[in-house]
Amino acid sequence: MLAKPMIYILICISLAVNGCGWQLRDMSPIANDLGNVYVSYSDSQANIGLALRRELNASHVKLVETNAEADYLIKIIDTQSSRRISAVNINIRASQYQLYQAVDYMMIDNMGKQIIPLTTAYAESSHDFNELDVLASKNEESLVQDSLRFDIIRQMLSRISEASINAEPLE
Repeated sequence: MLAKPMIYILICISLAVNGCGWQLRDMSPIANDLGNVYVSYSDSQANIGLALRRELNASHVKLVETNAEADYLIKIIDTQSSRRISAVNINIRASQYQLYQAVDYMMIDNMGKQIIPLTTAYAESSHDFNELDVLASKNEESLVQDSLRFDIIRQMLSRISEASINAEPLE
């Protein structure tokens, strides 16, 4: 008996959500005709390089394993990260940290023309530190670092998307 009203409620909610035009947002679209892309990074930049490759792959960009096969090269030049105390407790011990990450990168085509000149993507955030639960605080810091990395990747993808729309097709 209770199942029938519940089904009607679910149908009404479904119709309301679909009828209002609401939909999930996708990452900024990257032109499908971008061609072959190679992402260059050093071993010390592997975290950001692999994350960028994963997101480009999810955006259906064709990634290649060598620079020679590539129409475009995305080169990660440098990465920086810092952590500083932004607040102290009454015992003059750290109670909050400010985290900062930045990535310098550029994008060039196979003719050597800069599509994206040397650009810096950066993100910063803070997190509370509890000296009574150091392990949880370290885990929270790791999650914040991952979130910063994702924000930087989103900035890079947005810039690459903008450049791919404005880039002339390679022949």
